[in-house]
Amino acid sequence: MNLPIIKLTESEYGFIAEVILDTETNLPFLRAQSITNIAWNDSILEFYNLNYAKGLEFRNLDTLFGRVLKYEEVIIANDVANDPRASGIPKGHPALNSFLGMPIKKKGKLIAMVGIANRKQGFSQELVDALDPILQSISSFFSTLQIRAKNKLENKEKISLIQNFQKFSDLVPGMFYQYLIKPDGTASFPYASKGIEKIYKITPEELIQDVSILVNIIHPEDLADVIESIIQSSNSIEPWSKEYRVIDGNAESGIRWLFGRANPEKESDGSILWHGFVTDITDQKKFELDLLQSKLDAEKANQTKTLFLANVSHEIRTPLNGILGFTDLLKETWLTYTQREFLHNIQISSETLLAIINDLIDISKIDTRQIKLTKDSVNLRKLLQNLINTLGLQAKEKDIEIHCIVDHDTPELIQTDYVRLNQVITNLLTNAIKFTESGRISISVSKNKYTLVFKITDTGIGIPKDEIQNIAEPFYQVDSSSTKKYKGTGLGLSICKSILEQMNSSLKILSDVGKGTTVSFELNIDNLNKNFNIDPNLNLKISNNLKEPKKTQIKVLIVEDNELNLIFVKRSIFKFFPLSKVFEANNGKIAVEIFQKEKLDLILMDIQMPVMDGYKATQEIRALEGNGSHVPIIALTAGAQDGDREKGLAVGMDEYLTKPIHINALQKVIHNYV
Repeated sequence: MNLPIIKLTESEYGFIAEVILDTETNLPFLRAQSITNIAWNDSILEFYNLNYAKGLEFRNLDTLFGRVLKYEEVIIANDVANDPRASGIPKGHPALNSFLGMPIKKKGKLIAMVGIANRKQGFSQELVDALDPILQSISSFFSTLQIRAKNKLENKEKISLIQNFQKFSDLVPGMFYQYLIKPDGTASFPYASKGIEKIYKITPEELIQDVSILVNIIHPEDLADVIESIIQSSNSIEPWSKEYRVIDGNAESGIRWLFGRANPEKESDGSILWHGFVTDITDQKKFELDLLQSKLDAEKANQTKTLFLANVSHEIRTPLNGILGFTDLLKETWLTYTQREFLHNIQISSETLLAIINDLIDISKIDTRQIKLTKDSVNLRKLLQNLINTLGLQAKEKDIEIHCIVDHDTPELIQTDYVRLNQVITNLLTNAIKFTESGRISISVSKNKYTLVFKITDTGIGIPKDEIQNIAEPFYQVDSSSTKKYKGTGLGLSICKSILEQMNSSLKILSDVGKGTTVSFELNIDNLNKNFNIDPNLNLKISNNLKEPKKTQIKVLIVEDNELNLIFVKRSIFKFFPLSKVFEANNGKIAVEIFQKEKLDLILMDIQMPVMDGYKATQEIRALEGNGSHVPIIALTAGAQDGDREKGLAVGMDEYLTKPIHINALQKVIHNYV
């Protein structure tokens, strides 16, 4: 049997077993409830098949697992062949290179054991700590077994419970998750495992997108108590654990009982991040329901629920900032090399999206050629490798091979717009993956005398020849069946076409229905043969080369009617100038009143607000200023339409930043003016 804990830890085999005391010898032995089939000959296989259902027994205490039983302690052996504690391995047994044995206790009594073997990275105490939520779940299960045995339940029911546990082991009986509360009170789930589909009957994506969905799942009599326990764990930085009910119309009583356990840690920015596990304990709770019902009924509160909903509302309005923030937080946690590599790809994709999001707010900007191109020193091979790493999983899921060929005489560094080139190739490669069901996709870069030729070829469905001339038009789809099967806005090729036109290039498409498509373009780069003494990673980094502030503290007025944006800007100010005094106004009228009373160094002004907007407030402030006085006013606004910036500068604003605002950009502007 392939145990989920083996897959989770990337081990080769293992077992989960109940610890039983032999009444005749007074010695403990193991009775396996789930075990990997590692039979190495026919006789062993026959023994395994005959005894698996009732539980294989292991009694040799002169072994690594025997030491766990005798000393009731974790055994870690990463070099079994030379470990003096290892003995009793039968002849022909598959190679045992490393071993981890973990005792499972309930109220101080050893009741079960987990053993796993042959993990490439070896085993460590950190891994044992990370597996603690699973061990707690297994402990609850075996505790249930012993309670039923103590009450002399029928043997048939016990076998049924064991079989249920085997299914439980195969499918991971619970969910892993990370829960985050920021200093401003906003809450989110950066991660939720697939097990949530059994725990809450929702998908991980649904929970990550909308935390408030739990409000309608957790039993209303338990909701406030669950929230209160989280707040207490947050204040004390102590482990959180809770038993609570969820509503389930398919359950016998209409509810199920869950047990959650999580360990919190405080992040450098003051956020609290829990790493936890939730499992179904409905069967166990049936024994305790009468004792706990009155207590659960008494623990009701509704005020925290309102706060919870408000926090969720704020989080939904800032999904992109959430992606970047959670990426940074996850980087500070324990990660495998593969996880860190995936996280790196997420961060690259998120930063690229943040760089282009302002230009994609209105497709008319592209149509009117208002994208401003930059000249970056681009490591072309690294750019392509990052794209393949990011999109490779999509291709792998469809069993598509991606090949990348860059001619040897293509220079290491080229001068072009990194963000736009990355955007074009990403869109073309994503299209190739979307419209290819199987086969291969190739990316090639070759050098002509003064140009680089990029080609992306797939073995996909192809494009009818009479549709090729229209395929790059905005929102265009070949036909209705394609629209239904292949989701998308139809903007990808249109964006590529417009960007390439601004780069003095064009999109060329050759296609054959049923055989595939080749999309190509050329970049005119007049400095291909020059050598640049520039860091090839420069285009992937954010520069922090800012001037030292002229002041150590400032008086700032933040005019913003959105609470979340107000908190973000205020915290940014305190990060740059910790001793500063910050004034707040949620409309332009209040801002003018504060300006008349206080001598300010800087005003950060939203545009669209109730009572009085930012334009009108700026005009009145400028009219009130005396001769020679001038307070810098910086617009922080979601307005990204043509003419918005010009209108702001015309009424007296000094600078205009468009949301979402990167903290580095805000810091640079403030330093420039104070």
